Amino acid sequence: MAAEQGDREAEEILILGNGPSATAEEWGHWIDRFPLVGRVNNYSTAGYEARVGRRTDIWFNGANQGLVARAEVPPRVVVLIPGEVLAHKGRAIEARVRRRLRLPPERFELVPKEEIEAFEAALGDKRVTTGTMAILWALRRYPRVVIHGFDFFQGSRAHYNDSAWRRWWVWALHRPVRAEGAARGLAGFAVAGTAIRQREEP
Repeated sequence: MAAEQGDREAEEILILGNGPSATAEEWGHWIDRFPLVGRVNNYSTAGYEARVGRRTDIWFNGANQGLVARAEVPPRVVVLIPGEVLAHKGRAIEARVRRRLRLPPERFELVPKEEIEAFEAALGDKRVTTGTMAILWALRRYPRVVIHGFDFFQGSRAHYNDSAWRRWWVWALHRPVRAEGAARGLAGFAVAGTAIRQREEP
């Protein structure tokens, strides 16, 4: 995947998933020290600051039906919608995104269908999770992509701020284990535990 222009000439981005492992360690201080911090869909920081940090530079979302519009919108908003949905909705998709995000079009970036379809082709799946697409999007734009809190639904909950029953609803829409394997095979990928420990003071 060819590199494209990212933010602020940053060399590194941390993308936080919403898996339960995101809150396993008190890494909030280190998370907030990354050059860029991206979070996914209905992320929460309030009440979890010591573990997941406070900063959000990029909000990755799928503008899906369950998305909650944010009272405080991060500086950059990147919308990743499945290719078949983009093809079906056509030009009407922008109005739906505006409505669900409650934002004007100049405040969000809708990733083009051609790029989404390239992600789907790479994974052999037409229903790739928003988080996995965020990783692939970032790998095109930054030399180093660090991830944390991507459990790929292997635990008892889909997200650290979800109730247990939601795991089954999410599982029905995605095949996350395949996505994990493909994402881990791409260059420029690191796991947050290693990257954060490299930042720890002696």
